[in-house]
Amino acid sequence: MIDQDLLFQWGAITKKVVAEEKVVEEDHPSYYYYQLLEGRLRAVNINEQGKEYLQYIVNPGETFAEIPLVIPTPFQITVVADIPSEIIKLPRDRFDTLLANHPHLQTELSKVLANRLRLKYIITKELCNHNPQHSILSLLEYLQKEGKHICKACNKVELTRQQIADMLGLRVETVIRAIRDLYDRELLVIQNGKVFYPARVHNT
Repeated sequence: MIDQDLLFQWGAITKKVVAEEKVVEEDHPSYYYYQLLEGRLRAVNINEQGKEYLQYIVNPGETFAEIPLVIPTPFQITVVADIPSEIIKLPRDRFDTLLANHPHLQTELSKVLANRLRLKYIITKELCNHNPQHSILSLLEYLQKEGKHICKACNKVELTRQQIADMLGLRVETVIRAIRDLYDRELLVIQNGKVFYPARVHNT
């Protein structure tokens, strides 16, 4: 979200984390602005039984766990490294000063939060729908429009079936059956086990 050189100019540091290491934890206080430099993270909520509910995936260059930067509240999510990763951390007092000196960044942060909220609304609506095929199509349509997790060049969905299930609160078996049904109805393409949306023929 923010040019990394600018973050370093304001005193940001980097931290390496190993796969499955927690970067931030739900209900813990926030002291930093975070941005992913390398790797991949997942933002989740974890219930008492240890089941994860996927909120969003963080790719290099993206910020995460931003809400405490806007309102004084603990983290609402836990962020875990999917693979070995490196993050950028900027103390929140320096981040506040950075925003004051670069007001356009406040607008960019607002857009990030608005998009997270929009995704939450879409998923909440689909949880009431009880139609997994419709829920999956709605999610894929949103991701395609936002240019996230769907290859712009080839339309390959870059989420696993398990990740789709975790985002929509469905069983992975339900997602597998629903995706097969959508394929049979020619609403998406499956090639070599990979899902493509929107549907079109691929030479891979």
